Amino acid sequence: MKNYSLLFLAFLFFATPAFAEEPQDEVYELSLLKDGLISGAGLLLFGTSLLLDHFIAQAPGSEVALDINNVNAFDRWAATGYNPTLDKACDVLAFGLLAMPSLLFIKKDIGEILTIGVMYSEAILLATGVKEIVKNSIIRYRPYNYFDNPHEDHFAEDSANSFFSGHTTYVFTSAAFLTKVFSDYNPDSPWKYAVGIGSYSVAATVGILRIASGNHFPSDVLLGAASGTLIGFFVPFLHKINEDESVALAISSDGNQGMSFSVKYTFQ
Repeated sequence: MKNYSLLFLAFLFFATPAFAEEPQDEVYELSLLKDGLISGAGLLLFGTSLLLDHFIAQAPGSEVALDINNVNAFDRWAATGYNPTLDKACDVLAFGLLAMPSLLFIKKDIGEILTIGVMYSEAILLATGVKEIVKNSIIRYRPYNYFDNPHEDHFAEDSANSFFSGHTTYVFTSAAFLTKVFSDYNPDSPWKYAVGIGSYSVAATVGILRIASGNHFPSDVLLGAASGTLIGFFVPFLHKINEDESVALAISSDGNQGMSFSVKYTFQ
């Protein structure tokens, strides 16, 4: 775990100068309606997941006889027993990457800090809601349960919530958010490639460790990575101020031919 901690600290050390560049102004804006809808969607998803958790019976624990041969071929090859060292290393990298977007606050005024903070909170809220509603809807045992000596602290209620990976969802949300926001503030910076590659490399490492530690199957991690990336990208995308983009709506009437409807998107 020490090596993973040093790896992350090295990444943080070399990445920090990138965030000291002078950013563009007024890249994002908040909207009471827009942010209310995004936050409301996240809360609705999370609330629904709590209802599912309450009303859907959880799978029993050690009484279930599990056979690794019943797992699909795509996931079966990667199944392994529980590894506490890799599990802890995964936690270190995940918590570190979740904190990385705070570097975006460097050289920002209070208004920009508030905007970035609200957007990131919305992204994490949506990621939590999506992750929890899927986990509480689908019963899937974690890989370590298929082996003779699963870790006693893990063969519990959470052991049936393998699908899909929460750690991976969060870190890819953070990586996508960090990459998108940094690139929007610094579109001409050569650092944007390093920030993107670095953050996604750490996120991918977390996903690999979730598999290697016996906590998740590959499909759990892949779906978590996909959902996290979508959420982390689209939340700042929805807040961006872009004067070069416009949407035109046209409705025309052609007498006996009826009415026509068209939408035109323009990027200059």
